[in-house]
Amino acid sequence: MKKLLVLLVLVAFTATAFAQTQTDTKTKAVKKAVTEKKVADKKVVAEKKVADKKVAAEKKVADKKVVAEKKVVAEKKVADKKVAAEKKVADKKVAAEKKVADKKVAAEKKVAEKKVAAEKKVADKKVVAEKKTVVKKGDAPLKKDGTPDMRYKANKDKKPATGPTKKDGTPDMRYKANAKAKAKTTTDTKTK
Repeated sequence: MKKLLVLLVLVAFTATAFAQTQTDTKTKAVKKAVTEKKVADKKVVAEKKVADKKVAAEKKVADKKVVAEKKVVAEKKVADKKVAAEKKVADKKVAAEKKVADKKVAAEKKVAEKKVAAEKKVADKKVVAEKKTVVKKGDAPLKKDGTPDMRYKANKDKKPATGPTKKDGTPDMRYKANAKAKAKTTTDTKTK
C-alpha cells in the first residue's frame, strides 16, 4: 500500500504538475493574446493618430487654399473696381476734351464764317462800287459792265477810243492814240 500510496501521490503530483503546466501554458497564451491585442490596439491607435494628423493637415491645406482663393477673388474684385473707376475717369476726361475741342471747332467755324461774311461784304461793296459809275458832268452814262450805254445820245456821239481802255471802259490816257483822239474831239466840239 505504501507503494500504491506513493504511486497515487506520484500520479496526483504528476496530474497536478500537468494541470499546472496546462494552466501555465493557457495563461501564457492568454497573456500573449492580451499583449498582442494591446500591441494591435496601440498600432491601430497610432495609425488612427497618423491618419487624423494627415486628415487635419490636408484640411488645413485645403482651408489655406480656400482662403487664398477667396483672397484672389477679393483682389480681383478690387482690381476690377479700380479698372472701372479709371475707365470712368478716362471716359470723363475724353468727354471733356471732346467738348473743349468741339467748342474750339465751333468758335473757329464761327470766326471763319464771320471772316467769310466780312470778305463777302467787302467783295459785294467792291462789286457795287465797280458797278456804280461816276458820271461827271458832260460824260455819258455807262452800263454795269463799264461799256458806254448806247441808249444815250452822248454815247452815240462819242467816238470809241482808238487805243487801249481802262477796266471801267474809259480810254487810257497814258497812250498817245487816246490822247490824240481826245485832242481831236475837244477841238471838234469847240469849233461847233
